[in-house]
Amino acid sequence: GLFEHKILVRVLSVLTAILLWFIVLDNNNPMMTRTLSVIISANPEVLEDNNLRVIGIGAPVTADVTIRGRSSQVADVTSNDFRIVLDYQQVKSSGDVTLQIGDPEYVGDRNIRLLYMNPTAVKLRLERITGVEFPVKIRWAGVMPDGFQATNIRVEPSTVRFEDKESLVDRIGNVVVILDAAALEKTSGLTKRVLVLDSEGQSITQFDGKNSVTVSYDLVRTLPVETRVAGTPAPDWFVTGFQTVPAQVQVLGKFEALSGLGSVQAEAISV
Repeated sequence: GLFEHKILVRVLSVLTAILLWFIVLDNNNPMMTRTLSVIISANPEVLEDNNLRVIGIGAPVTADVTIRGRSSQVADVTSNDFRIVLDYQQVKSSGDVTLQIGDPEYVGDRNIRLLYMNPTAVKLRLERITGVEFPVKIRWAGVMPDGFQATNIRVEPSTVRFEDKESLVDRIGNVVVILDAAALEKTSGLTKRVLVLDSEGQSITQFDGKNSVTVSYDLVRTLPVETRVAGTPAPDWFVTGFQTVPAQVQVLGKFEALSGLGSVQAEAISV
């Protein structure tokens, strides 16, 4: 009896046609889910402008975006159809921070639906960059030959500046340049790399070889002063002894010349 009503039959026919259309569509162009790896755009220059640096593992360079739609639509979507931004303007201070990654923006023209993105946030450790100047100190290695001494020591530049993470710069205790006391042939224009030490005297390898200085100095050798008595004293007078004041003097010169000296001969004492 129901099929004797024309309107009802028409409605059932339309619904049956729609159902059949969906069945055919599902067979020929089914729904599908797909995940794309999309590059994350960022503005790290913001950190540099604020003297901040990422410590350890940095932010991810890509994010996985999952979409859903008809296969004919989803198949044509590429990672270039999305735009994801990590804005470092969110950073307000150094330390451990959590930054939100912006929602993916679809710029394509396919009929798809965004399901989710992974990750949605990133945890970073940021540290402030600082710069500090340190004086360069001389440290002698070995022992100088007997009687030799370095004087008028000059270091150019006399200070060096280090710019790095605050925690690393705070470790610096001394900045030294090591000179070999046994190798004194060259007395000026020595170019030496500085050694950066922590408070316990251990080398900080991050700064090794980054700075050089020119060291110059003069060599002096301490020599005894010798003299003699010349002439004959007056009758009933005798020379019982004599000494020079000072008994020693320092002679400045080059190593080769100083090495050949044994004493300094003063003018004879005329009696």
